[in-house]
Amino acid sequence: MQIVPYVEIDGAWTLKDSFVKTLWDKMEAEGTAKRVFCTGMVTDRDRFLAFMKSSKTVVLTQWDNDECVFIGWLNNISQHTAYAHFCCFKSIWGEQSEEALKNALERWFAFKDSEGELMFDVLCGAIPETNKLAIRLAERCGITKLGTIPDYIRDAYTGVKTGMTIVYIRRN
Repeated sequence: MQIVPYVEIDGAWTLKDSFVKTLWDKMEAEGTAKRVFCTGMVTDRDRFLAFMKSSKTVVLTQWDNDECVFIGWLNNISQHTAYAHFCCFKSIWGEQSEEALKNALERWFAFKDSEGELMFDVLCGAIPETNKLAIRLAERCGITKLGTIPDYIRDAYTGVKTGMTIVYIRRN
């Protein structure tokens, strides 16, 4: 799989806006959009594009041949930590999901700051306890499950309160 960062270089983004919007469409079609953005923070393709372009979001994609099969991003970056988020597309569900998430973790932990120092010692995550597949995938990739905070969020789509499973991984 090839990693392609989604960044702006000299005024041009590495992926076209129209393509990023199709990633949202693909997430909706595969049933992952409402799982990944269960709080309702991102609800449509225009908000998804704006979120991905935010200066507070660091995005990477992974490709298998000409198909984008994974999108991941970091946010809440502070003092050598960040929150990591990801979505694996259906074509790689299973063992290839592990490869994609491990690739993303490796790349994120290799990020360096302007002084050449590694940026991240710890990456954290918050996964709705109802998303058992994402929790199991995280654990298979060496991410530690810290615990679940009960009734942490209200799912914007179902209206049901659910717990949030807190996970983390340290740089080796």
